[in-house]
Amino acid sequence: MNTLKIIIFYLSYSLFLYLFVLSYFNGKLGDIIVYPLWPSEGKPAKRVLVRGRKNSHGALTLAPGMILHHSDGKYTPMAEAILRNASPLIMI
Repeated sequence: MNTLKIIIFYLSYSLFLYLFVLSYFNGKLGDIIVYPLWPSEGKPAKRVLVRGRKNSHGALTLAPGMILHHSDGKYTPMAEAILRNASPLIMI
């Protein structure tokens, strides 16, 4: 039985870095989920979370991600719940 290993990386905004990290995972991790963190609606994601399973060969999935702020700068309800109430982040 394979032990489930979950790896989450915090990446700064850079397409080169994304591609480099994903190519590094090739053959090492599967079931990879890329989860963008959008600063606000309509702005490009500056950060992503990447999760994968060791010894798995599942597909890469780009999740819809999460919008962090409203246009007035306040946190969205989902971001507020995670930051203030330790709610879990479901990366699907």
